Amino acid sequence: MPYSISSGHPVFSTPMYQKDVDLMNVLDRAIRPSAFLLLSDGEDFVAARNNLKLACWVWTSDNLSKLGLDTVFDLLRIHFAARDAHFTAKPAIADALEIAFSTIGYMTVSEMQLNACRLDAVSPVPKAGDLRKATMEDLDTLYALSDAFHLEAFGEIRDRDRAHKQVAAWVEEGSTHVLEKDGSVAACITAESDVYSSALVIKQVYTLPECRNGGCAAWMVAEICRPAVQQGRHVILYTDKSNPASNAAYRKAGFRVVGSLTEKKMKKEWNV
Repeated sequence: MPYSISSGHPVFSTPMYQKDVDLMNVLDRAIRPSAFLLLSDGEDFVAARNNLKLACWVWTSDNLSKLGLDTVFDLLRIHFAARDAHFTAKPAIADALEIAFSTIGYMTVSEMQLNACRLDAVSPVPKAGDLRKATMEDLDTLYALSDAFHLEAFGEIRDRDRAHKQVAAWVEEGSTHVLEKDGSVAACITAESDVYSSALVIKQVYTLPECRNGGCAAWMVAEICRPAVQQGRHVILYTDKSNPASNAAYRKAGFRVVGSLTEKKMKKEWNV
């Protein structure tokens, strides 16, 4: 396959890709090492997917030509789309791919706008509870919080068994913390180091609805980020642009937006 590349391909070291490395962190950190198919022209685009139930991620340089965009569409259509066409890309590229797929009978069924955020200095945040590392005794609680997170974020629980296995792995690795208020778990946070850089990545933050508006998220994030920042590292996370409360919490802790992405899911309902 002429466009198939390895996870160590030089394209990932180019100035154009590195400029977007925080924006494309999921592609770089989670999908790139484990992709079942990693495609690139070696210069202006990368497309990869590591789970059929999750989106294909597409990175494109600022120099991508019309021919390059057509090639990206053809590769997605041939290798990553069946009845579903599910992809995440920069907003203009996602919109262009949506138009292209619509011409061959696909309809958009869901869309999410994401902000990629970066923190280099932690802002002072009032204490909102007691933060501790999660233990295996917290698993049932964390499974329930994970289910609630996915329902709120995506409108569905994408592969519950896989998600629960991931939660258990995070706890075993020591990556998850819980925040307690009045003796019970009110919120949780998971953070891991980026495999390709020194960045800390906030993977999942969730606060019970009845415990919101009390500063839990901002406090947890600030506490988890502070040691990394003190070591000279930066922190990355994604926010849903449609969730003003979470965006405000992360700004309060010191995060700034470094770019935006759009996730689109389309289905083919008829032939044209």
